[in-house]
This record gives sequence, C-alpha cells and structure tokens, in this order.
Amino acid sequence: MSFSTADTLWISSDKRTRLARDAGLGTLYLYVDDIEVSQWTSSGQLVTATGGSEARTLADWMADLRIKLTEDLTIAVGAGETFTEINDAVQYVWSTIDTNNYDVTISVAAGTYTTPVYCEGPHVGGGRVNIVGDLETPSNVHLDSTGTGIQMYYGATVYVRGIKVSAVSRGFYAAWGGSIIFHTCDFGDCGSYQLRASAGYIWCAGADPLAYTISGGASAHYSVHVNGVIYVVDATVTITDTPAFTRFAEFYSGGSLELTATTFSGSATGPRFLTHGFGSLNPVTMLDADFPGNSAGSISRGGMSPDGRMVGSSFVTLNNQAIADDGVATFDLGAITSAIALIEITTGSGAKNTVPVGSFRARTAGSAFTENVNVDATQVNFSTGALTGTTGTDGKFTISAHTDGMLYLENRRGSTLFVSLRVLA
Repeated sequence: MSFSTADTLWISSDKRTRLARDAGLGTLYLYVDDIEVSQWTSSGQLVTATGGSEARTLADWMADLRIKLTEDLTIAVGAGETFTEINDAVQYVWSTIDTNNYDVTISVAAGTYTTPVYCEGPHVGGGRVNIVGDLETPSNVHLDSTGTGIQMYYGATVYVRGIKVSAVSRGFYAAWGGSIIFHTCDFGDCGSYQLRASAGYIWCAGADPLAYTISGGASAHYSVHVNGVIYVVDATVTITDTPAFTRFAEFYSGGSLELTATTFSGSATGPRFLTHGFGSLNPVTMLDADFPGNSAGSISRGGMSPDGRMVGSSFVTLNNQAIADDGVATFDLGAITSAIALIEITTGSGAKNTVPVGSFRARTAGSAFTENVNVDATQVNFSTGALTGTTGTDGKFTISAHTDGMLYLENRRGSTLFVSLRVLA
C-alpha cells in the first residue's frame, strides 16, 4: 500500500485503513513512538489526545512511518514498475519498512540501471534484503553505475545475485562495518576496484556450487585493506575476454584476502598481486602463479607473499613452512642491510623441535653474508649464494644469503622438515 500526504491514516497492530481527512483516529503507529491522536487539524498538524499540538505536518510524520511486514516481501524493479532503478527500491526499504525479521527481495528485470546503490546503517527489523537479477545470464541485468555500483557503510548489509556490475568507480564496496554477500554475478569494467573492502566485509556465499564471472578489467579485482575482509572460498571464478588489471589482487594495511580452494579459469593481463603493510592471504600455500595475470606480483614493506612470507618489516615471519627433502624455500629480505633471525626446525607440523633452534645473522644487500650465533653447527651449515635443493652438504640443513635479496633454506636431511623463522631487521 502506498500513502500520500493528503491521506489521514488509522493504523492498528493488524491493519491499515485510509480515512477521510479530519476523521477520528485511533492509535497512529509511528517508527519513533506510538502516539495517541484524535484528528488532523485543517493546517495538517497533529493534535494529541491531551490536546497539545505537534509542530509537524502530516508529511513530516509520514516520513517517519514504517510499514511493518507480516510476511516476506518482493519488490519489482524495471521499466513500467513503481521503481525503475535498483537504488530507488533499496532506499524505499531502508527508509519506509520495518522488515520484522522477514526477508525483502528486490527482483530486478532485464535492463540497464545507472544509479549507484548506497546505504548507511542497518535496515530496520532484521531479515535479509536481497537484490536478485537473472541467475542464468547475469549480464541481462546490468548495473552500469555512474559512480560505485553497490556500496554498504556502517553496518548496512545486502545480498546480491544474478547481476552484472560495471562502474565509473568501484563495483562492490563495503566499508566501516558494511557487508555485501554475493554469488552468480558478472564483474565488468570498473574505473578502480571490482571488489573493495575497507574495514568492511565482502563474502561470496549462498550457492552450491559457488561461481561468478569476471568479464572486464579494473585497477584490481580484489582490494582489501584497513582490516577489511574479502572471503571467496571453494568458488569457481571464470575470466573472459582477457581483461587487464593494474594488479589482480591487493591486500595491505591489515586487510585479509581468503581464497582457500578457489580456482580461476581464463586469462588476465597485468601483475598478479601487490601486498604491503601487513596485508594477509590465506591459504599461505597459494603461489604467485595461482593468481590470474601475466607478470609477477610484488611485495613491499610489511607485506605477506602468497607463500606465507612476510617481507621487509621490522619483524617478519615464516610460519611452519614445509620443506621437502632436497627442497628449498626462499625468504625475501629485500634491502635489509643487517638482520638477526631466530629459527626453529621440526620434523612435524606443530611437533616439539627435534632439529635445531637458535639464532643467526644475515644480510643480502651489498656483500651478502650469514653468521651462526647459536644454532647447532653439526646439523646446520651457513653459506652465501643461491641454493637449488641439492647445493649444500647431503645430510645437513643449509641457510644461505644471496645478493638477489633472498635468504635460502635448503633441506638435505632425508625427510620433510617444518621451518619457523622470526627476523628482526
């Protein structure tokens, strides 16, 4: 039901009735409070049961009125509908409806929509607000935004599926507690990021199997920082038309990117990732080559590489890294002129150390060197130069610094070992 400012309303807990102007009223249920009223005055002001006059017009009170749902609601969006833009329907829900723990589905017809979708704060009443387009062919429902496609701030949450989004700026943006949960979407060209979480949360969820498409380029597909989280687990991501990215993924300033068991099919161009400022990635077993792109990713101060190495900060770590027999792992010390490191080598993940624990000094910049401080030299050798897995002495673990910026850890002990490293630069 829709109301106009010319209407006088009598509303009880179980029904809504439109009355003639100046008719007697019962209880007017407002979002802010329940107010006992007798009539609207000829000037449109509210007269209370005690005879006092509220200095608000009917239009003012209507702006506060919430329609309380008693069942799930579907709102149609498209040509010829009451709402012709997705954002119009979203704003109607946020400003007018108390969902009362029921779900609202905004059902979007095929077509192109241009108004950015923007919300601040949770909607009233709980339940889910869904934006649903075409689950078979998401590109039929195209949000081609003049700004950011969908942005949720300060606790606002929306569930999105079956749409294609392209944008002058960002595709999906969740910030400062905002959340976007999506699946079966198509990400086209965006002026900056396709998925951006800044102290917010973006989650690919809600279908089995999970899948979505990337058909356009951007500064980055994944961009996560300021303790934001992007969570895409056990999903299949299909890339079409070889889109270009400034870097496919970036995770920095405490941002966390979770891609466990997610696979990418298709090709993209550009660097694979950028990480710095204590950004993190899971799984740590993910390698540079596992990201789409055609050039290597880059790691700057305080970043964590796809294989779990945290690089170039004052305190950097390698956690329980498995190194097979005749295998080698590398740790990027970058331009560090001198570092002291604590190493622990075990025969099993989480096992009590049965191989050495101790400290050593290393440098890779300028004239590379390693120097044993208190590691058991009968089991560990120290050297300089690159190691291949079979370079050092058979039966020993070798630690070597090289001018390429890498610390090499080579295992020739006869079985897989697990290495944890703490480096104070």
